[in-house]
Amino acid sequence: MERSDFLVDLDTKDDFFRKFEGQRIQALSLPVKSRNLTTLLAEIEACYHRGWDLMDAGEWTKADFDQVYELSQKIYAEVHSLREEFLEKN
Repeated sequence: MERSDFLVDLDTKDDFFRKFEGQRIQALSLPVKSRNLTTLLAEIEACYHRGWDLMDAGEWTKADFDQVYELSQKIYAEVHSLREEFLEKN
């Protein structure tokens, strides 16, 4: 599988790209109450960056996929926990 299979030609000057990519960057840079969530987000971001190189080299494995999947489940659980905590306080 090639990286180009997943890429589309993005015009980075396009308003759509600037708006939504900007929102993603802001969301990742917002201060987060949970240090655990911040750590998990950094770990999954690193997996995605490393994943492109592995995919280009044809070395992406089930273990790599499982690592990303496990991190995504941990992130979901942490967000759910923070949401429950917030709802209990309000």
